[in-house]
Amino acid sequence: MPSLLALQENGNRLDTRWLRLADSSGRALRITGDRPFHLSTRRWADQELAAGRS
Repeated sequence: MPSLLALQENGNRLDTRWLRLADSSGRALRITGDRPFHLSTRRWADQELAAGRS
């Protein structure tokens, strides 16, 4: 039986107009689009997630 564990995209946000990412010291990055955009953020790279499923 094939493994059902497969790396998939997750947490995608649709029709986003702006995004602000900040660290614990308050430094921030703000991204604003001329048109709504899609985004996905997470603290792990695809390779780290794939390695964790073994």
